[in-house]
Amino acid sequence: DQEKLLCEAAGSHGLRRGLARHSRTLLHASLPTSMEEYLAERSRNFRSGLRRARRQSMERTAGLGAFDIREFRGESIDEGIDKLLDLERRSWKVKTTRKRELYVTLNDHYRLFHRQVARAFAASDQAQVLVTEIGGQPANALYSLERQGIITCVLTYQAEEFADRVSLAPLWGRFFEIAIERKLHKVDFNGNTSHL
Repeated sequence: DQEKLLCEAAGSHGLRRGLARHSRTLLHASLPTSMEEYLAERSRNFRSGLRRARRQSMERTAGLGAFDIREFRGESIDEGIDKLLDLERRSWKVKTTRKRELYVTLNDHYRLFHRQVARAFAASDQAQVLVTEIGGQPANALYSLERQGIITCVLTYQAEEFADRVSLAPLWGRFFEIAIERKLHKVDFNGNTSHL
């Protein structure tokens, strides 16, 4: 019934249903009962790459202070969303430092939308923001939502000034650890990526 509800909601706001019909399978990962089991199912290359990325991120930022990954959920979700949206403004997705044709910038309306959705899901402890902080300063962040044992990442941002020092791998590693700790059974990825 989801498609019917979406079309009705869109129609009530003056949006028309498109004529083209598309279907695609999005990538997902099943979650076992422990992080050790999850890593054992991955390739040796994956495991060593994850360890190396975390070690290098910590080494490259050692002079800047402690390397922490903080979790914001429930009553602290607003603080996490504040950090996430601050990173959005400092990310390569909106900066003009790289040559490209598309800049993916949120406007105030979309920022408010994400904040309201995060609050709604956080009320039942189904929203989280993970933030990598270097010496207390946010370097990258990941915002995700859960429902019925499935978690999906909604937004990720990385500050441009940390891009060559801090990998997203430690953040994703913590994301999987928490999902497994919470006994979730699947991660849905928002789109296709060759860097699972």
